[in-house]
Amino acid sequence: MRDMARQLRPSTDPDLEQMAEFVSRGAIEKGADFESLENGSKSTFDVVVQSNMDMVKAVTSILAHTSHCTIELLSLTFYLRDESIEIFRSVDYTMQNREVVTASFAVFPEIQDMDCPDDDMVIYARRFLSFFNNYPRVFGGLKSLHISSVRLGKFDIANVLSTSMKLENLCLNNCDCGIGSVLQIEHPQLMELKIIFCAFEKVELNWLPKLQRLTCDSWMPSQDRYPLSFGYVPQLWELRLINAVSTLHKTIKLSDFLGNAIICLLDLDFQTTSVWSHICYEEEDFKEYDQLRQQIIRRKMV
Repeated sequence: MRDMARQLRPSTDPDLEQMAEFVSRGAIEKGADFESLENGSKSTFDVVVQSNMDMVKAVTSILAHTSHCTIELLSLTFYLRDESIEIFRSVDYTMQNREVVTASFAVFPEIQDMDCPDDDMVIYARRFLSFFNNYPRVFGGLKSLHISSVRLGKFDIANVLSTSMKLENLCLNNCDCGIGSVLQIEHPQLMELKIIFCAFEKVELNWLPKLQRLTCDSWMPSQDRYPLSFGYVPQLWELRLINAVSTLHKTIKLSDFLGNAIICLLDLDFQTTSVWSHICYEEEDFKEYDQLRQQIIRRKMV
């Protein structure tokens, strides 16, 4: 978790003065000091609350600055807590009155990743959606969004994407719409997508004309479905697949799995020695793979 979130200490008054100066230079990067409640201790909870309260205070103070210059970068990392609505309120006011070129949000719950119980994922989702419903302009201005440990409704992700029309980078970490649900994604601007430890049975990339990089890390076991399907993804060139493959997973035959997608950089980490067995031992399969490899080579030369 610490690798995913920017590690910045809570702001003191001198910090606020320095950050206010950054506003005039057009760049604001701020993050809470992250701890997970996986150990359930009161001391950890107190750290989480205080860190996020300091974060809210810092952001609201910084964005209250009277400068009207363009903000080139607004990058914020914070907890998905009730008081964080003040961050959305301040950013909404800023976007209404100033130009924000690049806005990036990384929003994490107190209990992170696989330690988060299902009931808490539902609570976090309600909180996230309340922010979304009250401040759609903020989501409409985001270019990057990282959300974690929320169990959303069937159409919620589609609604967020249809509102966040500037979005170029999206990371879903331990998110789902119910275990075994199918996620369909369409977006005109999305360039990078990461799906990590999500309980979707399948993710269908229906229409992503600008998607270039895709990471799928750990997916639900299924013997009759691939975790991804590739629709219109003409610019996709980098694909990273990470999973602890078992007999419960459908064997991935690249020529079937990729369909018409032409991948230039394919990174496979299946934590097993049999990744290529379904290709190397069958002459017919090897010919299909070689044809795909030749297509990739031609794509690189264009």
